[in-house]
Amino acid sequence: MKTIHVKAGEKKRIIHQFSNSLRQSHNFTAEPIGSNADPSGLIEVKGSNWLLPKPVVPIDLKRENVVEKSTWDTFFSVYVTPETDTKITVTSSPVKNLWLYLVVSLVIVAFASSFFFAGAGG
Repeated sequence: MKTIHVKAGEKKRIIHQFSNSLRQSHNFTAEPIGSNADPSGLIEVKGSNWLLPKPVVPIDLKRENVVEKSTWDTFFSVYVTPETDTKITVTSSPVKNLWLYLVVSLVIVAFASSFFFAGAGG
């Protein structure tokens, strides 16, 4: 978990990821500093399809925020521009369907191993 203080009107990158090719949800909270009001401002999600950039996705800043990184996002960044001084707390970003990736990987390894050992015995 990391905490980032962002001043009013400042555009700050809070999440940056490069090429893990796995779907993920990134969760973060936004709390205005010195106020109990709801946060306001803009979230910009920048992704890519391999090396080709995708259009920026604008989202309104809320107290609880979730942004999605797709499987093909080679470059992935999230920027926040709050309207008031704000504390951003980025929590864990678990990989979606990790068990599926592990099963597919194990099947590929088992399949490749069977060819290797079948060729070595003959």
